[in-house]
Amino acid sequence: MISVHDFPIEINYMDYMDEFISKYNRRLDRLKHLINSNENIHMIHCIDHQYTDPYIITEYDIILFKNIYMILMQIINAFYIL
Repeated sequence: MISVHDFPIEINYMDYMDEFISKYNRRLDRLKHLINSNENIHMIHCIDHQYTDPYIITEYDIILFKNIYMILMQIINAFYIL
């Protein structure tokens, strides 16, 4: 999901695109490092009472997230072996 805060209003959308992609690549690299490390990961979850029913993240959700990530990384890494 892309937030409005990710794009400054004083710069043209397309002029900022390279910096935006670079920013998200850094975020992805940090996430990969955290998931692949033995460090604790603190999941932050926002409960939005305004538009949806409240949902509290569970331990199962976190395990599922990590398992899906590991599967995706195997698929992605398969393409880089070529």
